[in-house]
Amino acid sequence: MKAPRLSAEHMDRLVSSIRDRFGIVMASDPLKARERASALVQDMSQNLDEKQDRVFAWIMERSDQEFVELISPYITVGETYFFRDRKTLKSFRERILPSLASNVKRPIKVWSAGCSTGEEPYTLAMIMEDSTLGLGGGFRVYGTDLNGNSLKKAKKGVYGRWSFRGMSDLEIARYFDPFEDGFFQVKERYRSKVSFGSTNLVASILPWRDGEIDVIFCRNVIMYFDDDGRKKVLEGFMDALSPCGWLIVAACETSLLDGSPFHPTHIDGQTFFRPTEPSQGLCHFTSRVWPPSEEPQDPAWENDPYDDDYGYGVTEEEVPPPYSHLIEDPSNKEVEPDTVPSVDIDVIRAMADRGERERALELCLSLGNSTDPYVHYLTSIIYQDVGNLTDAKERLRKALFLDPSFVMAHYSLLGIAISEGNERERTRNLRNLRGILLEMTDNDVIPHGDGATAKDLLSALANL
Repeated sequence: MKAPRLSAEHMDRLVSSIRDRFGIVMASDPLKARERASALVQDMSQNLDEKQDRVFAWIMERSDQEFVELISPYITVGETYFFRDRKTLKSFRERILPSLASNVKRPIKVWSAGCSTGEEPYTLAMIMEDSTLGLGGGFRVYGTDLNGNSLKKAKKGVYGRWSFRGMSDLEIARYFDPFEDGFFQVKERYRSKVSFGSTNLVASILPWRDGEIDVIFCRNVIMYFDDDGRKKVLEGFMDALSPCGWLIVAACETSLLDGSPFHPTHIDGQTFFRPTEPSQGLCHFTSRVWPPSEEPQDPAWENDPYDDDYGYGVTEEEVPPPYSHLIEDPSNKEVEPDTVPSVDIDVIRAMADRGERERALELCLSLGNSTDPYVHYLTSIIYQDVGNLTDAKERLRKALFLDPSFVMAHYSLLGIAISEGNERERTRNLRNLRGILLEMTDNDVIPHGDGATAKDLLSALANL
């Protein structure tokens, strides 16, 4: 007997359930939302070897926690890598951390909300552990996500080359130990500073006290929530942050905080947010951090295992931060924008990596209708960084017209389709990309993939 076909009403119920429990909008267009929900049920039906109507009933009968564990792998996006957006990280290291070190007389706590497989929280721990501010063990990084499988990988701290795109070999050797089969594990000194846990940003009670968190990184996450869900998330962030705290979102998400209680603060052409309006701008950097003998005692922190070693700090003028040049620019190209030759695409890429997106985009566009597919790919990446997905897709299609086997262009289109909730485009791009990769050998290096191999990318596709 043929299994009953699920109706549009069934799909609408599933879309509503995901929105109510997670605050996540599967697509702005109701028809696209139904399409994506239908694809979700089909995928689960195949994975569980069950009929679709039984899978649907099973999902809808689950309790909230069971529902979270069941559905999260299908609605979360695991696109991340180490030292992503170096300009933001540079501001964190050089401006935000000093302001906290001089004003927060206890261990600094940083939360990576929506941490996926852990690359971001480990990056933050690396920056803080190597800081010259005398933080020592006086900090803690928390990573949270919905996806239990992603968190299992994060806790292991083992990564392949695909997670290192944009990193130099020197950085990899600095922060990682060789593992098995060409993989690397985050060094223990950094892993010991990071904790991971599952948190539903819309429905969960946060696992810390009000005002306990000093910095929240939540990049490329709040764009997926509807208005009500976004409001709940921001209210939770407001409660969690200390009065001197900071909220850091992606550049394309800053407009979503318009009308929120957060106050924008502009640093080096970037917008960050604070729970209170600073009376005197950024806190002044101090060359001295409280030693254990003089640190004001707060009973609430007496049992914190990381509240034991502040030591003394030093000024940035006295000792340059270790590997700071790597954080600023992995290509080590120090070229003034006004002197950059417009035809030097490598230098344009270096400018984009430094965060000089407007100038890099201007130079890319000055190349006109180039016959080099990489020019269009790079232009697309810059468009994506500033949130212009329409022009980004157009550039990627031009790149693929010139080179239909351009793996990274296919991968970027796949990422955009996932972020837009376009299930038809997701399926098509996934099929095209997998077909190209299966024709390659496992160890074939992907052009413009920052050292990733075909095997690395096929492994990444398993989470998409």
